[in-house]
Amino acid sequence: MDKLPPIPSPPSHQWREFRIRFLPPLVFFTVLAFAVVIWRDNVGPAQIIGEVERVDTRVVSLQPGVLQQVKVVSLQTVKAGDILGEVVTADPDMISYRTGLLRSQVELASIEMNPILDRQRSALDYQRLRMEYLSHGVGLATAKVNLQRAQSELGRQQKLFDQKLIAEDAYEIFKSTRDALKVEVEEKGNLIKEMGKRIDELTYLAELVAPGATNDPMSTMLMVHSNRMQIIEERLKPVKLRAPINGVITTVHKRQGENIVEGEPVFTITRAQGQRIIAYARHPLRVEPKVGMSVKVRTRNGTVHVGEGKILEIAPTIEPIPLLSHARSPIPGVDRGLPFFVSLPPGLQVRPGELVDLALLAEAP
Repeated sequence: MDKLPPIPSPPSHQWREFRIRFLPPLVFFTVLAFAVVIWRDNVGPAQIIGEVERVDTRVVSLQPGVLQQVKVVSLQTVKAGDILGEVVTADPDMISYRTGLLRSQVELASIEMNPILDRQRSALDYQRLRMEYLSHGVGLATAKVNLQRAQSELGRQQKLFDQKLIAEDAYEIFKSTRDALKVEVEEKGNLIKEMGKRIDELTYLAELVAPGATNDPMSTMLMVHSNRMQIIEERLKPVKLRAPINGVITTVHKRQGENIVEGEPVFTITRAQGQRIIAYARHPLRVEPKVGMSVKVRTRNGTVHVGEGKILEIAPTIEPIPLLSHARSPIPGVDRGLPFFVSLPPGLQVRPGELVDLALLAEAP
């Protein structure tokens, strides 16, 4: 019996057999390989979660006072040494009291000089002229304090006037007071300059006082009062607040015109670039971290970046893990771990406060 020729199968039947027998395993292994590549390059098992260290520096005033001339705003970039603001540390009432007390001491010393007027008339006239010079200096310091207080008050009233919260007559009163005090300071300053020239011309009169009389005590008293006047003038100068580091103003704690307590923060500056990573190895430790051990650092951004750092320092104690590192902890706030610092891999673009995944690679040799 002759062998019958095979009946040819239509292409649709062959495609059906391929889809049933070969296509499912092919699709399965292709998807499996693709998933392995994605997992290896973008996910990867993270043993430890770290945080790029955020360095905050607070700018404080070492003396109480009033904040003036604020020159920065939030999120402004500053450099080390930049002036952020000024603090007027002198209390006008206290300065007025001290200048008044100093004036009284000068007047009392002038009265105590009366018994020796007959014997040392010329020299005492010279000393009295110097005493008047100091007295006018005290008056000038008082006028400067009053002018500074009037300028501050005028600034506040200017804002109220611009907002139409006070009448123009009331604003003009403050402005006139400021102008009058300004003229007073200028006139007293000119008077003191003229008296200083006159005293320099009459310096020879001081040599008429005989040794052993009242020459030495008087010179000492004048020097003491001059030193006190210099201290008062120094305290009238505002204290400049400067940026200690390069960074960004993240917080402005006080506004212009507010009172500042000694040691109270005024500005907070955050360093723009991170320098190291703080991490916690959860207890119990699977791998004992050691200084110099290599660490694989993986970012969590849309485009994953990987770098290698080194362990810099390790804490001696087990501590509670902060909240930010509990992203994969089943019981936040309970875990404890060993803190350690990791160097930031070169070229790895991360921001302070950013979370990264860490994996310990090998021990230091």
